[in-house]
Amino acid sequence: MKPDFSGFVDDGMITLDNVTDCVGGEGLGEGAQVMKRNGWYCIVNICWPAGSCRSVVVHRARSMQGPWEGRGEVSRQYHRWARNHLMPHGLDLHPVLLNSWEGSYFSFTEKTLTDMMDGVKEMGGEMFVLDDGWFGRSKYARDEKNQDKVGLGDWFVNEEKLPRGLGYLADEAAKRGLKFGLWIEPEMVNTRSWLAEEHPEWILREEARRLALGRGGTQVVLDYTNPAVRDGAKYDISEINGAPSHGARLDGRNLKLALSGSYDSAVFELKTCE
Repeated sequence: MKPDFSGFVDDGMITLDNVTDCVGGEGLGEGAQVMKRNGWYCIVNICWPAGSCRSVVVHRARSMQGPWEGRGEVSRQYHRWARNHLMPHGLDLHPVLLNSWEGSYFSFTEKTLTDMMDGVKEMGGEMFVLDDGWFGRSKYARDEKNQDKVGLGDWFVNEEKLPRGLGYLADEAAKRGLKFGLWIEPEMVNTRSWLAEEHPEWILREEARRLALGRGGTQVVLDYTNPAVRDGAKYDISEINGAPSHGARLDGRNLKLALSGSYDSAVFELKTCE
């Protein structure tokens, strides 16, 4: 694969290890990017950091089907592929929702969130999803100071932010005729968390190698081949304040990579939001 995307093996997909070099140092951000090189439409989907580079998947087409050509149609083609082949229940009609992330990040109160609910209701939306920042306690609270460096794996409510718990927020959403969804990341843990302190043996690692650290320099993967990890996740998630939730936001990850057999349907009975 050359920097102009020539040399592509025409099987519809290829993994690149130096995406910034391949696109001329454009500095791609998270998510999918669309570009045209040498007459080819290419979708670059950034999936995961690999060392100092970014691993991506490129989907390529010479022309687009339909009445339009260009980035819009490339995006629509990509979405059709994702709905048909990647997303669980991808062809179902999903609710129009507002996610709290870009509106508040880690800094919010109960009123911040209920004000957002008022906004999405006014716009005709159908669902409100509470994203990152609702969990963790004490020194591992997921807040504006600690941000994403602590607390993953500690799936209990930060009562300083949300003194009335998730049940209160779910009730407030219901009063407005909205469904309520929640962000979780059950396959991950921060090394700075109560879970990692209590069960360091639950972290996926090769003992002979240095532990690979992800986002924030503290994020690692849980070892779901360990039955204790699966049971712990099932218990923790089922105990999330008993809040009635209509969906779990999972950053587009396929849970079956981590949860096997009937376990995934037993824990996550509700459809994912994306």
